[in-house]
Amino acid sequence: MKLIGVRVDPSVSIFLAPLITLTFWTILLGLGVSSGFTVKDLRLSFWILTTLLAVVGLWRDSYSFLRRDWPIILVVLIAPVFLMAPYFWNGITSYLGSPAWDGWSYIAYGQYLLDYPRGTEGGLSPLAQYAAHMNSIRFIASAFLGFFALLSGSSADTQMASGLFLAWTLFVFSSTCMFVGRVKGLRENLIPFYVGGCLFSGWLLSLLSANNYDNALAISFLPAFAGISHIVKPQHKRWAFVLAGLVIALIYCYPEMSPFVLGGACLFFIQRIVRDGRPLKPWLILLLLTCLLLVIGIAPLQDLIFFFIQQVKAGLGSGVRPGGNAFPGLLKQSTLLMCFWGFHPAGSSFAPKISGLWFFLCSLLSFVLSILAVLGIYDLFKRKEWGFAATLLVLFAGALYMIFGQEYSYGAYKLILLNWWAMAFAIILGVHRLLELSGRRGNCRGLMRGSAVGLFVLFFCLNAVMVIQKDRSLNYRSVHPFKKVAEIEDIVGSGPVAVAVNDHIANKWAVYFLRNMPISLTQYRAYMAQAHVIPFMQRARGVDITKVKYALTDRKESFPQSSLLWEGGPYYLWKLKDSRWLQPTEIRNPNGLEKMGGKSFFWIGDGDTEIDLLSTENGTAAISAEFLLGPSLPDKPDRRLVLLAEEGYQTNILISENGPRTISVPVVAGRNRITLRPLDRPSVSITGNNDTRPLLVGVKGLKIRLMGIN
Repeated sequence: MKLIGVRVDPSVSIFLAPLITLTFWTILLGLGVSSGFTVKDLRLSFWILTTLLAVVGLWRDSYSFLRRDWPIILVVLIAPVFLMAPYFWNGITSYLGSPAWDGWSYIAYGQYLLDYPRGTEGGLSPLAQYAAHMNSIRFIASAFLGFFALLSGSSADTQMASGLFLAWTLFVFSSTCMFVGRVKGLRENLIPFYVGGCLFSGWLLSLLSANNYDNALAISFLPAFAGISHIVKPQHKRWAFVLAGLVIALIYCYPEMSPFVLGGACLFFIQRIVRDGRPLKPWLILLLLTCLLLVIGIAPLQDLIFFFIQQVKAGLGSGVRPGGNAFPGLLKQSTLLMCFWGFHPAGSSFAPKISGLWFFLCSLLSFVLSILAVLGIYDLFKRKEWGFAATLLVLFAGALYMIFGQEYSYGAYKLILLNWWAMAFAIILGVHRLLELSGRRGNCRGLMRGSAVGLFVLFFCLNAVMVIQKDRSLNYRSVHPFKKVAEIEDIVGSGPVAVAVNDHIANKWAVYFLRNMPISLTQYRAYMAQAHVIPFMQRARGVDITKVKYALTDRKESFPQSSLLWEGGPYYLWKLKDSRWLQPTEIRNPNGLEKMGGKSFFWIGDGDTEIDLLSTENGTAAISAEFLLGPSLPDKPDRRLVLLAEEGYQTNILISENGPRTISVPVVAGRNRITLRPLDRPSVSITGNNDTRPLLVGVKGLKIRLMGIN
């Protein structure tokens, strides 16, 4: 800021500096990646440039205020650490944090941007091919993972950088909230509670739980505009560089949220113009210069603007909407108020049960916070901060519309999160208002102050419980068990490996850590199995399945004709003894999969049963199982099925008695799908044990092998 000639009091600018740094990095990464460079090409020079600018800033400024302000600077540093305490005590470079799939997607795309120019596609590893499908969406958060990887201890691993990235974004938010508190004139003794409330809250915890990396970047821009509108001097035209930079960085980070942020920014600046009552000319010149810089910088953002349009259509449409109803408690009257304030965030799995003391405390505190927020909004209007109040109320109304008008809790969560800093500000103003009123009555002053402290203590304690519960609810805390899979490279060398890992979490990390090995996925899992992603996955680097000598599974059941070579974490590596083999990779059955007598079992009856296979050659497969007549058709002595296979093959099957049976079916080299479709209809709707499933044919101990292989 000094170099472009923008002068701000160091005791204020120090809290704006992290967001300015974020803006600077965002624009550099955005332009660099959009120009065809990899993050690996860019990051070292960007870090050197950042270091030089930091040295210039330290050299040219006086920081004598640090002796006075070190306690609030400590608050800015500590607040993100408390929220991310599990990351720090479990290891910030290895803690998984959340099972939400989006985190892995950001990491995968970050690895892609680290190694390949954006837009590269075809013939890449399965991980890179998956990442390539995201080339038309926002990419800055993923690029930051590659940028921060240089500090993680492994410059080529974006997973290790994810915790550092989240810690940095929350520090930026913490610092920006402190900036707003200072320039807006909050009482010094209330500012730490304000920053703590902004950071150590249920909705910021939800951000971490949902792995919303883009949101983590975007939430700092609106409070920054609120503070800058208060201190900007329109006659100093160089502020246009700051304002234009913030807008460009915002659009790079989160184009869908930019209309809400920029709308609020406009209200902040209109309020300032009206309050000053000065000639409009300096403001108009500043606006024109900002727009001119935006036109120059907006050129590379066309694909992000297209993505913004697509997301708006998806969010307001009647089809599948991003995030779905991930926060269902917002849609229930009994939990709406407490969920709105971030307690037991809308039914999230990590929160304690909504019952007893927890329900009472959260409901009581939510009611008190609502009253304080109303008082705070009233105080904003009284202070003539109507732009601030209007922004808060518009976002609040938008969240209510998402809840009641659209029944879209995830959309409401996004708006509440964007508005959280302002809601917390209103609460602090409400507390300030009550303290002022009590100051006029000496006998109430101590009681009111004690009540305010008790309110904050209860708020932070309830959120601390949620942080602990979230950590305890995780099935996997560390990535280390999954990282063990990289050890197989020393065993198989450059040989291809068939990856038959069924568990979704184990599968995605196997794809990530084996990105430098030739692997063939026997089945696409999780996000990789989405219809719009499969074409990208099918264009991955080819592996000749007939030359595969090794198979990786997540179960201790042998691959056909194989011996166990290695095991680590959830994985098992098998050496295949025969070049001819067939392996079932997945069974999808509407009635579910069970066990009977220690053997696999499922009931056919509710639609198609699909069996996916991987075969090394064209030939004939033998399907062996014990078939049982189901109880849902007691008056009929037999059952009819139709079997469908590759290349239009179809045959009818008649099951007239219980017992073992072998069915032959043609298979092709590569992936196959066999479908078993019932032709009968149940005559009984409820069977033994009040089972309402249609149970027509039971299949026990299913085995499938290539003919000619024992």
